[in-house]
Amino acid sequence: MQTWTELGRVLGKVGRTRGWLAAELGINRRTLSNWEHGHTPLDGAKVTRVARALGVPPAALTPGRDADPKLLTEIPHRWREHCAALPPDPPGSVSWRRERRNSLDIADLPGALGIGGASSPLSIWINYTRNEPRHDRSDWDQRLVTLIRDAVEIDLGQPVRTVPTVRSTVYSWLHATPDGVLENSPQTLIITEPQSIRRRSHWPRHTVTDPTYVGLQGAMIVTGATEVIYAKIGDQGPEHRTVTADQAAQKQILAAGEALWSHIVDRSRPPIDWLTVTQETLEVLYQPDLDAGKVVIDDDGTAEQLADRRNEIDAHLRDLERERRQIDAKLRSILGSRSAILDDRGRKIIELRTRGIHAERLMHDYPEVASAVTTQRAAIDDRALSADYPDVYNKVRATEIKVLPPETPPPTH
Repeated sequence: MQTWTELGRVLGKVGRTRGWLAAELGINRRTLSNWEHGHTPLDGAKVTRVARALGVPPAALTPGRDADPKLLTEIPHRWREHCAALPPDPPGSVSWRRERRNSLDIADLPGALGIGGASSPLSIWINYTRNEPRHDRSDWDQRLVTLIRDAVEIDLGQPVRTVPTVRSTVYSWLHATPDGVLENSPQTLIITEPQSIRRRSHWPRHTVTDPTYVGLQGAMIVTGATEVIYAKIGDQGPEHRTVTADQAAQKQILAAGEALWSHIVDRSRPPIDWLTVTQETLEVLYQPDLDAGKVVIDDDGTAEQLADRRNEIDAHLRDLERERRQIDAKLRSILGSRSAILDDRGRKIIELRTRGIHAERLMHDYPEVASAVTTQRAAIDDRALSADYPDVYNKVRATEIKVLPPETPPPTH
């Protein structure tokens, strides 16, 4: 339950009381109290209604506003002929998702062009026509965005302000959420790549076959900005480069995006292409026609019974594997620092075999030893480790239990 702290702060600034506001809105005090204390879900329509009564921008009343003092309460003046801010709904709420289903996100543009990797025109069409939920960035990604944005601000020596999600008023089927804008130069956007800390990402190539470049051009289409500072986390920390508006690329992007959106509005399926993600989408969401002979109906339940039996066997195998690991642990306990177990006749029945070493454990627990036995090719020298550091070697070597087969008695004639 989240308290609407922004309401009390704004009421104080404009010199109004809660009683006055309730009367102005035509609601009772209890209703307003429920909004303020989180007993009734707060959405963008309520925030906008209250903001209009108080004569302030909706952004000033948006929940979480205090957590982002850099947020602009209004979009830059130069943007207004190109776009308008979306209602300040709480991220992830029903109204937030519904509003973002009324247009494509710039993140969908690479998929519309067939270069998205994880999406294609068909998968995006299915997502929008089936009203699948859309999600905001994770808290971890949002923290990285803030870190990267602050680094850009220090690097450039200019204040960076955050902005709300905006929808194009020229191309009403497209919206964008820039990560920031230079306060003194609203024609310069800030777009970040927080996932670069988890996977190596490249700098955008200036071509419509590059997904990142397409997304950056999409942000400029929506806002009318002339350049984007694209920032990500590199080997030496946050880095950034500037990408300028490309009219030819934007023309191709708009054509592909508009064609896809028309299919979504008409609910007419886009053409099937050769992309792998399209084929995977079809396999998951569409059963092949029975007439094609690719599927068969389990009329008498035989297949279902066999499937159930197979699941039982799989579960039994998992239990056996779990028991096997427990037995191995007991055998290791019996072995201790030794390498084999003999029976009462002196025959070897259990053997502990070495399968190399745990390199990560060596580097984490014994960094100095790891450095000493690492070759010029960045490989661990097992022999040097065994000879020079036998105690460490015994602790980090990877082993497996081997049960030797029983002796076969000689054939009798």
